Amino acid sequence: MTTGIILAGGRGTRLAPATNHTNKHMLLVYDREMIRYPAETLVQAGITDLVVVLGPGGSALVDVLEDGSWLKGLGLESLVYVHQGEPLGTAHSVQCAEQAVRTEDVVVILGDSFFGGSLRHAYETWQENPHGALLITVMSDYPEKYGRVVTQKGYIWEIKEKVSGPPVPGEVSTGCCFLDNEIWGYLKGLDPSPRGELEFPDALQKYMVRNHLRAFQYDGFWTDMGTPEGVFDVALVMHNLPGKNG
Repeated sequence: MTTGIILAGGRGTRLAPATNHTNKHMLLVYDREMIRYPAETLVQAGITDLVVVLGPGGSALVDVLEDGSWLKGLGLESLVYVHQGEPLGTAHSVQCAEQAVRTEDVVVILGDSFFGGSLRHAYETWQENPHGALLITVMSDYPEKYGRVVTQKGYIWEIKEKVSGPPVPGEVSTGCCFLDNEIWGYLKGLDPSPRGELEFPDALQKYMVRNHLRAFQYDGFWTDMGTPEGVFDVALVMHNLPGKNG
């Protein structure tokens, strides 16, 4: 069994002014609140237990997700909320969920991630070998926006930072990752980044240097809803689904 951790912190500055007085994960994206998309994605993949990490101003999300009863028909068994308190980075957000996790492994997903299809195959791949970490990647026409992932024989051996220059299609990280219980020790050993935060990619580096970080290339549509362009793209995808437009 795997516990899903949804990171719902962050200030949503890229979506300002819409987020000046509202948590970005509560914003309506097409026909539902943003936070519902990653929650549905994990449960539809086969994850039965969710932990939602709330950042400042995130308590209102409890009114949106409630006890998760709207997901029970898809297989959800439990939904737990954890408050991060002071936002100290994405790695700190994951660390806050440790006491709520009762399984040997976890899958982390960002609260603004949108997957247009199922992650069940990714979960099944992880279940076949639930050791190390399995990062879900996707091909992008603009990898400079996210940072390029360099793989060799299914293993990630370099994650390049965002760089400027002409766009060259490449493989990027979606930020969604399956992890074994080594993650808790790696998180405790992190040092703050230059901007003073504990960064989740730094924890992935701990797996990578041990050759324990694998890639699962997702072949569906994925985007980050943390920008106006991402929100627009998701609305278009949802609008064009069968039965959504007349």
